[in-house]
Amino acid sequence: MVISDLWLRNSACKRQKNLTRSYHTNPEYLRDLEINDNEINYWDIGMELTRPARGLKLWFTIQTIGTEVISKRIEFGIHLAEYAKELLLGLKNWEIISEPQLAIINFRYAPRWISQKEVDGLNKDISQLAIQDNYTGVFTTV
Repeated sequence: MVISDLWLRNSACKRQKNLTRSYHTNPEYLRDLEINDNEINYWDIGMELTRPARGLKLWFTIQTIGTEVISKRIEFGIHLAEYAKELLLGLKNWEIISEPQLAIINFRYAPRWISQKEVDGLNKDISQLAIQDNYTGVFTTV
C-alpha cells in the first residue's frame, strides 16, 4: 500500500471519487504533470486552482512584497521570453509557434525529416526528460 492510499483511506472524505470529481482540472497546459493512480494529485483534492484561492494568493502576494517588486518580476519574465526567442531564432530545426506574450513563448523542436506525429512525440519526450532531470519546466500543449 502506498502512503497516498493510506492518507485517502484515513481522510475525512468517505467517498474519494467525489472529492476528486469536485476539484479535478485537466487543462492542456497541465497534461505533462499527470501522475499515476497510486499517487495523490493534490490539486485534484483541494481548491488551490479555483478562482477564489488564486485571488487570495494574489492579494497576499501584493500585501507581502508590493506592486513594485511584482512589476519588476513580471518585466524580468517578459525579458526572459524575448531572450528565449532570440536564442531559438539562431538554432536549426527549432520553430517559434507564437511570439512571446508576457512571459510565455510557444516553441518546438521540428526537424523537417520526420512526420508531425513523430515531432509531437519527440517534443513530449524532450519535455519529460527536462522535468525528470529537474532542469526546467517545459510543458507541451495542443
